[in-house]
Amino acid sequence: MGSISVRRSIRWLPSEAEEPTSTLVLTSPERRFVDLRILKNDEEASWSEDSDQERTLSEKRLDWAIAGTCATSVAKEGSRHAVWRHWIDSRTQRPEDVVDQGHVVAQPDGTVLETGRGVNPATGTEGAYEEVWEEQETGEVLSGLDEKCIGADAREVAVE
Repeated sequence: MGSISVRRSIRWLPSEAEEPTSTLVLTSPERRFVDLRILKNDEEASWSEDSDQERTLSEKRLDWAIAGTCATSVAKEGSRHAVWRHWIDSRTQRPEDVVDQGHVVAQPDGTVLETGRGVNPATGTEGAYEEVWEEQETGEVLSGLDEKCIGADAREVAVE
């Protein structure tokens, strides 16, 4: 089954956790993924959910866009090691050279904690990070599509 993940926070150790982006990851049952990270701004807080206001995002708001494949393996009890292979990466011309891996552990509150090392975009240096992810129910989202799918390969979307 595919998954929909929303990032709730990122922490570049030793700093405090924060969430500077709206981050959504869609993963197909075949483990192909699209990961979009859009920088938040103050205007978002003033938009209502049912607003007819046109929302156009500047390219400057794109923090990171990635697509590729994901593989996981058991690391130790209760933990999985994940490797994301990038086919597309908005931060580099050579996505195949990116090393993107971490450990994921389910938390008692239902979230998932991902830990690893990466390049902190604010400093440009490599460091340890912690991300908290929340999984969304795919059936509820897909049933709202009314069997329409825009911008995805419909062969990979199972409409329930």
